[in-house]
Amino acid sequence: MTHPDIFDCDTSIESSLSSRTNSTQDLENMIEDLDSFELTDSDEEDDLFENENSDNSSIIVVNDSLEMDIMLSDVSQEVIDEVDEIHNMDYQHLYSEKVNKKYYIGICTETIQNDYLHLPTDSIYLMVNSMSSSTYFRWPHNSSLRYLYYYGLTAMHKPEINILQLHIMDDGTYSVVIKTFWLKIIQRKWKKIFKMRQEILSNRLQLSSMHHREVHGNWPISLRVIPGLVGLLCY
Repeated sequence: MTHPDIFDCDTSIESSLSSRTNSTQDLENMIEDLDSFELTDSDEEDDLFENENSDNSSIIVVNDSLEMDIMLSDVSQEVIDEVDEIHNMDYQHLYSEKVNKKYYIGICTETIQNDYLHLPTDSIYLMVNSMSSSTYFRWPHNSSLRYLYYYGLTAMHKPEINILQLHIMDDGTYSVVIKTFWLKIIQRKWKKIFKMRQEILSNRLQLSSMHHREVHGNWPISLRVIPGLVGLLCY
């Protein structure tokens, strides 16, 4: 029966320490190699992954409707100078404190409250940027839209200029109510009234209408009143 040589322990300890030292040196060499390693994008790697997602079912298509408007994506030097010029003209309005319940010309974005609390959601509109009416009427509509977009508080998808009524919330949030639809209603009503005015003026030129006025001293009943801005929404 053989027994291990207990007096040879020093040799085993030294060999163990030397192996650990060699492992530590190898690790340090690997770290140095990683520091000097450069990431490259070769054509061979592209060919390697080219056919990996060849199946159309595995390709995720991003909705192209989220693309930015071409007008807003134009960041030429001419556009930048124009936007900065509008800012220099309207900077007092931009950095001024806004008044509650007042109407502004600007852009807004829709956001949802209480979504993270699993409570009933409430959609509100937040003011992104606004400009004074005097500055707005000095510039083309597209130029004003670029200024409002680039100097706005957040990025937006297809921004539109609207008439906004500001409602400052208890926490200082600038929520707004869009009032531009009233302008659209007035435009629609005025087109109808303008057509009626043209018809009345045309009928007054008829000989029968002119004869009725000579005999009775006034126009026929259907031609006596020309509609105008007063009572516009009644038509």
